[in-house]
Amino acid sequence: MARMHIMSGVGDKLDMPAIQRITMADLGDALRRGAEDFWAKPSHYVLLAVIYPIIGIVLTLWMDGWHT
Repeated sequence: MARMHIMSGVGDKLDMPAIQRITMADLGDALRRGAEDFWAKPSHYVLLAVIYPIIGIVLTLWMDGWHT
């Protein structure tokens, strides 16, 4: 890709970003921290207690007239 003078100005050099390696320890840390966040305020209860039954009722009522 050509270096664009629109972003850096004519004659300026664009610095390439440093790419860091992800290790297994980083992945484990991210999963652990994500699980801590999830269990601190779990939102799946709303999904299980409200949304699934509503979808089930709507699908049941919709399909009830479909087969008659």
